[in-house]
Amino acid sequence: MCVCVCVCVVINKMNRVMKSTKSATTLMIKKRLMKMNEEGDLIGIAKTWSGSASASSASASYSTTAQTDYEQEERRKEKMKTTTGLVGLAVLNDPINEYAKICKKVLEKIQFVPEHAAYRTIVEETYRHRREVCLSGKSVSEIECAIEAGQIEELMKQAEDELTLIPKMREWKPWEFEHEIVIERAENPRGITKN
Repeated sequence: MCVCVCVCVVINKMNRVMKSTKSATTLMIKKRLMKMNEEGDLIGIAKTWSGSASASSASASYSTTAQTDYEQEERRKEKMKTTTGLVGLAVLNDPINEYAKICKKVLEKIQFVPEHAAYRTIVEETYRHRREVCLSGKSVSEIECAIEAGQIEELMKQAEDELTLIPKMREWKPWEFEHEIVIERAENPRGITKN
């Protein structure tokens, strides 16, 4: 009886978590729980839990262990990445640190563009966000999902391109112009008659 209740509590808790989040970690935990339940391993774990702790603390300790195992497994898989699948774009050796460094370079170089320039504002916001995501301790796949702009190697290429564009933008100075912009406002631009 106690074993059955414990297994149900674990699975119900996972179902609640799955409804609130759709992260890869919760999906993996649920798959492992279902597999263990089919193989009978979950009942063995539930028996040991029922003797020592409450069902809720047992499910919490299992989900923490499964999450740690999943994170380690994901990091091992990411280290085995051999290709980006894109011609001419090689896999980075240390992608997170390399990308964080290049984001910092972009943020340093953009300081030479005037503060009032919209270009500077956009570049600063973009690369500050991307650098924060890199330094948050997430895995490469989580970083790619958070930034939503392709693989980390593609992000690296974008940052390199930005580094070559910044000096050109400083030279061209598109934020400076010598003519005055006049906006004419027509009273009735479409010729609609008023009633």
